[in-house]
Amino acid sequence: MLGAFAFTLSGGALFADAHSAFAATTCANGDKTYIVHAGDTLDSIAKGHQTTWQALSAHNKLANANVILVNQTICIPVKAGVKPASATITKPAAPAVKAVSQAAHGTANIFPYGQCTWWADNRYHQLTGIYVPWMTNSDAYLWTQRARQYHWNVSSTPHVGDIMQLDPGIQGAGSYGHVGVVESIDGKGRFTASQMNWNGVGVMTKSQFSVGAGVHFISAR
Repeated sequence: MLGAFAFTLSGGALFADAHSAFAATTCANGDKTYIVHAGDTLDSIAKGHQTTWQALSAHNKLANANVILVNQTICIPVKAGVKPASATITKPAAPAVKAVSQAAHGTANIFPYGQCTWWADNRYHQLTGIYVPWMTNSDAYLWTQRARQYHWNVSSTPHVGDIMQLDPGIQGAGSYGHVGVVESIDGKGRFTASQMNWNGVGVMTKSQFSVGAGVHFISAR
């Protein structure tokens, strides 16, 4: 839950542990394997393989077509490369993780590994390809203030992929506050967020929280 300071890691073991919570799947025989890159959406992947995002979502049994992860494996069915005959087709709106505005973007995750701030920045980058730009005065409880200074959106309404910020003492947060990332909207004012340092430094967990006073949602859109 602590803010940023100069921090260097050697090797990749710690980062690999964090990413292992979202391990890639193995494609069936004959399927083409596609590894998700920052900035991809399911629709852009589908268009690149002459198929639709609906077909890819169904084929990969995705729980939420709006959320795909950097380094996630997407299986392309063998028939996807066959272009349909010319016809006028009305397609439904394609999903996208986030539409971002001209809000300032960071260039790297400079937060100390294992803290909630590191996880929130890392997970948000996995989902959107964007790091937060604030690097100083950035303890968790300051993130809404810093977000506004960098022209990010701060809301009381959660969306999947938003950064959640809890003020100190709110719903179990400590004196530095707490940040995580919204993973699902559960209804009746509740949502599930992923985080680190809720049950120990470096431990990634998911917990359910409630919308209310002292609960904020941050995004670059």
